[in-house]
Amino acid sequence: MKKIVNSKTGISLITLAITIVVIIILAAAVILTLGNNNPIDQAKKASFLSNMSTFRDELEMYSSNLYITTNGKFQGEKLSADENSVSYTGSGSIDANNIYDILKSLKGSKYDGKIVISDGEISFKYEKGASKKELEWAEDGKINISGIKISTKDELKKIGNDSMYPLNGYYELTCNIDLEGNDANQWIPIGSEKSPFTGGFNGKGYTISGIYINDSSKDNVGLFGCTKGAIFKALSVGGSVEGNTRVGGIIANAIDTKVDNCNNYCNLNSKLCIGGIVAKFEAINKDVSISNCQNYGDIFSSGVKLIGGIVGYCDNKKNEVKFEYCTNYGNISQENQESLNYQVAGICGFARENTVFYSCANCGEINAMGSTYGIVSGYVKLIENCYNTGNITTSDGYTAGIADTPKRVINCYNKASITAKGNAIYPAGGILSISKNVEEISNCYNSGNIKGYQNIGGIIGCLSSKAKINNCYNKGEVIAKNWTAGGIVGWMGENSNNSVIQNCYNTEKVSTGGNIGGIIGGINNTCDGIKISNCYNVGKITSNLDNAREAGIIGGLNSLASDKLSLENCYYLNSMANVGIYGYEDINTNIEGMEEKNMKEVSFLNKLGNEFKKDTKNLNNGYPILGWE
Repeated sequence: MKKIVNSKTGISLITLAITIVVIIILAAAVILTLGNNNPIDQAKKASFLSNMSTFRDELEMYSSNLYITTNGKFQGEKLSADENSVSYTGSGSIDANNIYDILKSLKGSKYDGKIVISDGEISFKYEKGASKKELEWAEDGKINISGIKISTKDELKKIGNDSMYPLNGYYELTCNIDLEGNDANQWIPIGSEKSPFTGGFNGKGYTISGIYINDSSKDNVGLFGCTKGAIFKALSVGGSVEGNTRVGGIIANAIDTKVDNCNNYCNLNSKLCIGGIVAKFEAINKDVSISNCQNYGDIFSSGVKLIGGIVGYCDNKKNEVKFEYCTNYGNISQENQESLNYQVAGICGFARENTVFYSCANCGEINAMGSTYGIVSGYVKLIENCYNTGNITTSDGYTAGIADTPKRVINCYNKASITAKGNAIYPAGGILSISKNVEEISNCYNSGNIKGYQNIGGIIGCLSSKAKINNCYNKGEVIAKNWTAGGIVGWMGENSNNSVIQNCYNTEKVSTGGNIGGIIGGINNTCDGIKISNCYNVGKITSNLDNAREAGIIGGLNSLASDKLSLENCYYLNSMANVGIYGYEDINTNIEGMEEKNMKEVSFLNKLGNEFKKDTKNLNNGYPILGWE
């Protein structure tokens, strides 16, 4: 097989062709929607659009370096570039520049629209009604697309070191490979900062095991060292990898790279920046994603920062990075903490603003010395449908089951214990720790025990921004050693003006030596415009100090000016607390203490409003639950 010439013009034409195909499909979808509402036709249309989306993604992977043979399926003398015809004879290679001509023919009315790429084949069906003069495909033709086959460790080592195995090539595994690494036979990563891997690698579901690297002085360590504009899919790796900085199971430093359906079983060790799949993930010139990836390897750092079960550090300025359906199962541990601004997390150690997380989970235990989270640290844009079930412990730093300060958090939960052992003022929460950026937290819950020194909350440790907290609940114990703890929010800081907390409840014990509240531990006396409505607490409010500020709804509050705080429809179990707000009689606060039996009646459910429903399955000991539970 001859190697195809891969030119910028060819790739540009491919991109244009893909765009044209997608536009035609979308236009057809609009016409179908306007003219036919038949459910069966709509289902067919959805299936077709889904197949075409897969076609586009697959073609993108193959386009970096195409190897195309026809296996004698076509009639004619040469490859034609006519608008309406493509013909070819022989089994040699087709130049990438001419892929555009193939696509033009595939989108024509002469075909039934069925275009599928599967196991290296673009398949299409010829319509017998088309004129043989106009088009000279053989019936039921196939274009076979295949990459360079990798079946041995020696072939894998040739990538980037042999002219027949270029760094911009497309590769496919054909079997499992054991590299049989040891101290005398250490793996040399594919691609470097000066010469990155820019092609595609399809693991086809196979595993490369026996990766062994043990050099604490080396950077960019992993199966692949550096990649740029590359695509990876369906690859698993196993072994042991140790380096200095940027250590990853699959890739050490990935720039503008897409990763899908990859698994890491390597144990990783580094001083700085470790990721089970990718150590450093950069989006510089385009949006990228890492999806359907799992880490099973244990991660250890003797350094201080940027440690993640999937990605260590995500760096993006204008482009979006998407994490979706990624899970960490490995245990993560870190020592020699030097700064609490250095981060450890189950999915991504640190990510910048334009990053989103969908359906990701941490199931491994995390034990660190600095700031530690189940999903991610950083001012990220959105975290949705994510959860944590791994116990998290930090010796001295911020910590939470999900994150520190994302903009929006929706449908997330924590079921594990979150523990901050230190004696400094670092908030801890079931969902978020200190939230300086958050705007919305909706449909979230915590059922793990949250313990720390100060500013501890079932949902948020410390709220320091204008936010809406809606439809959330806590069913884990919230315990602070010293000052402030709350069932939903530990402390509302000076920048939480005009925040709204509504449709929330707490069922478990809240305890500390200072400000204690079933919903909010304390509110800064400079706050203004805070609204709290449709909330209730049935958890025990308790302290070991005589002068503690204890209350069923809000513990520490220095003033209750009507223009600063709005309270509506809030309740607490009167056997668990003596008053709704510390220092104020309930009659002056629109807060009511109630008996247990009354809080389980339909009349109480009706008071709380439409967001609550009856606990018919005894999920909450008979107390009202939220509609989404």
